[in-house]
Amino acid sequence: TMIWIGAKVLDFNILPSLAIQRTFANFHTLGATYNQRIQRPSISEISPFIDSSNPNFTLSGNPNLKPTKVHSLNFSYTYINKLSIVTDFGYDYTNNSIQQIYSSKSGSLIDISYENIGKERSYDINTNIGYALKKIRFNFNGRLSYVNMRSMHKDLPLENDGYEGNMSLSAAIPFSTTFRTNISIRYTGPKIFLQGRSNSYFGNSISFTKQFMNKKLSVFGSINNLTSKNFTKKFFFTTPEVSITSYNQYNYRTFVLSASYSF
Repeated sequence: TMIWIGAKVLDFNILPSLAIQRTFANFHTLGATYNQRIQRPSISEISPFIDSSNPNFTLSGNPNLKPTKVHSLNFSYTYINKLSIVTDFGYDYTNNSIQQIYSSKSGSLIDISYENIGKERSYDINTNIGYALKKIRFNFNGRLSYVNMRSMHKDLPLENDGYEGNMSLSAAIPFSTTFRTNISIRYTGPKIFLQGRSNSYFGNSISFTKQFMNKKLSVFGSINNLTSKNFTKKFFFTTPEVSITSYNQYNYRTFVLSASYSF
């Protein structure tokens, strides 16, 4: 049994942490942790510059944003052998999460900014499962979260909830001691916001690594999202005055080739 207690002082914030871990026979481990962590606003979220390039919107940051303090409680189970299982059950809570807020101004103009306004709870399960079948290693990663947010804005109650998550399945195939390939498929679920959500999407990749000259030279290549040239990220926001849908398109198909040499 291992017990760890500590605290970190960061910008006059005391961040306590506690960890307990017990290993049993046959490679089984149980653990529990509690900690606090700080999430700081990004540059774009605190920039006071007003972007009015779109005649229907004004977008600006909020230089008065404060860091978010998140309380986390986790329970874990681990089994490591030919079959490996790593599972984590978590609960996170914060009462000042940074949220992008849409509000109406004069006429049809919509103002977009950021505030420490969200009271957010999330219940999570994370799982990693690996299994070796002869020389092929299969791996599954998955996360599922139920998120609930609520707050008040301009004397109006705001609340939203839903499921977030992602998962991936991959297979690592060694054709020889100097050549191996990896195939993976991925799913990313919607992101939940105080006033809306985003869309979900799929991805895939194929990669290989080849070694030469007694493994001193390594060549790596990959093809990502071969089946989709472009990807459209969608955001859906709803306020008492208006419903908003935004579209952002990205290049999704990519090719990578690199080489490294060890002296």
